[in-house]
Amino acid sequence: MNYVKKKSLTPIIMLITGALFLGLGPVMVRFAAEASAEVIAFYRMLFAIPLLWLLSLGSSDSGTIREKLMAFSAGIFLAADLACWHTAIASTKVANATLLIGLSPFWVAFMSALYPGLRLSTRFFVALILCFTGMTLLTSMSGFTPKLGTGEYLSIIASLFYAVFTYLFAMVCKKMAPVHALKWSSVGSATFMFLVALIRDQPLLGFSPKAWLSLLGLGVIIQTLAWLLISKGLKHIHATVGSLGLLGQQIATVFFGWILLGESLGSIQLFGCGVMMLGMVLGGKWAPRPEEILKELE
Repeated sequence: MNYVKKKSLTPIIMLITGALFLGLGPVMVRFAAEASAEVIAFYRMLFAIPLLWLLSLGSSDSGTIREKLMAFSAGIFLAADLACWHTAIASTKVANATLLIGLSPFWVAFMSALYPGLRLSTRFFVALILCFTGMTLLTSMSGFTPKLGTGEYLSIIASLFYAVFTYLFAMVCKKMAPVHALKWSSVGSATFMFLVALIRDQPLLGFSPKAWLSLLGLGVIIQTLAWLLISKGLKHIHATVGSLGLLGQQIATVFFGWILLGESLGSIQLFGCGVMMLGMVLGGKWAPRPEEILKELE
């Protein structure tokens, strides 16, 4: 086991910084829009794997075969989340899909509560509700519609897949070096997305230089830099806190969309961002203690 107790703010800072970098993802995806969602996700993973492999050469804690398979499986769940979510976007409003994917911290909390000896306080669930309320305000200006159709059901399924990924990935990051965990999860995601692209008969070549540059940026900035920061943070904190911190991506996406794409940013959205940040801070304060995390890893 590679987990080390750490009570400093460094892991939280690394997690949130990585989540903020993730906010650039939708902007880069917009620039690579001539490729399908499956192909974009595939190249994001593919371009990251060589970099992660090189970075992993300096780390000796590569994990056991079981831990590598665990990381590979986590990557498959992430890819399944992406496949469901991108399909959902085609069937419903982006605001609806974005809001419902935010259910993932609740699923992570429920999965964690299944372990004896791990206590999630009522206050932590208050923090979860604050985050979800903030996200509701964040998406209200983007045309959220309260309904349940195919797109909404797919978004809920995607949130479940993302929760399983977050839980597995956070656990495996505590058992092996984060760079190795990220490397094997990226291999799992790339394998799954390649198969999905083949099944859906999506073209893998013939894109413009702008699209290729965006795909490369997704691999280097999002999958390598951002997720390496996140994985290093997840090594020292519980998955429930990690899932809350990853909601920071939604806040960053709003601001990057405003700065780089000229999208509107209203007072309600700003208030929603503030509520989400308050929920994340309180969630980190009321999270499971390190000794409880050790029990869960046994």
